[in-house]
Amino acid sequence: MISIAEAAAPVIDNLRRVVELRELIEALDRGAGPAGMPVRRWHNLLDDSAMFFADDPGWGLLALDLGWTPRQLLGANRTKPYARIDQQGLLWLVAGNHIEYLDEAGCVLITRSNSFLTYRARPHPLEEICMPWEFT
Repeated sequence: MISIAEAAAPVIDNLRRVVELRELIEALDRGAGPAGMPVRRWHNLLDDSAMFFADDPGWGLLALDLGWTPRQLLGANRTKPYARIDQQGLLWLVAGNHIEYLDEAGCVLITRSNSFLTYRARPHPLEEICMPWEFT
């Protein structure tokens, strides 16, 4: 029989990770982002990430509970983070749109024009991917 503490351990670990990621995002410079990235898109990434890892609606915790990795959410190509959209994590592509649905396979966004945009979760080649706080 599993104890309550054992059952709660993964959720508690993911809550800690959400808090850690939120603090790392909040500490990023809101000035210029990585080379070649428009400042407006950098600000969108920071705003979307802060909302994603907020307490409500809790998308960040849900994503981690579903098995998404921080690199799948926030990672980007080390040398061309803005240009290599095939290697951008989900939050680079939210771009102010509304998250409608999230599961272990992907995410559905509703754009400002009420279109649906689907993002499929996929592994990224780790040697080419870095996190936003590794650019500055």
